[in-house]
Amino acid sequence: MAGGVSADPISGHPTSEIPPEKITEWLVAECRDVGNQVAHLNAVTERIMGTVVAALALTVTIAVGGGRAYLAMCVPVLLTVIWAYVLVSQSDLRGLAAYKAELEIEISRRCGFPISQWESTVVAGQHSRTQVRVGWFVSFVLLAMSSVAALAAAFTTRKAGSWGHEHSDLFVVLTVLSILVEVAVIVILTVANQHTATRVAASVRRSFAASAA
Repeated sequence: MAGGVSADPISGHPTSEIPPEKITEWLVAECRDVGNQVAHLNAVTERIMGTVVAALALTVTIAVGGGRAYLAMCVPVLLTVIWAYVLVSQSDLRGLAAYKAELEIEISRRCGFPISQWESTVVAGQHSRTQVRVGWFVSFVLLAMSSVAALAAAFTTRKAGSWGHEHSDLFVVLTVLSILVEVAVIVILTVANQHTATRVAASVRRSFAASAA
């Protein structure tokens, strides 16, 4: 800003016009709000993953038990859409966690002692390390289950007299392609998410450094 007066990163007002205690109060409120968002997003993602596993098992059971195994060929396509949503949500979660960690550090700096240390110390990096490992494990299990079910359904159409026999080659090719697309979505979005927390943390640090200058 003109005259070398910096702006508070939360309110946008010149920091020279705001009491330090008020800025700290805003930071604490922001930190609390972000913490609620992290908890909510994490809970929603876990519920979705649990629902997906149950729905996948139920769909395959109904398809096979009801004599409509060919429906299992649609599972990789459905999972691809779900993976895209879940992994984008994970990216948001890591970004929020990194933001909260930097808020905690800044609040501790302003107060002279730590008020909150959950993201910055207690579970530092857990949203990146633990969830990546869990995510890869769950991805592998669901990918294996859906691939086996879909391929089995696709090859079933090759039997004479079965549903879709006249287009069995097409079904096999499309099923394999859908599985490859599912793998690509999981890998690409997971790799893209790796540096989300680092980018957010660096951006917040620059913002606080500029406001303190």
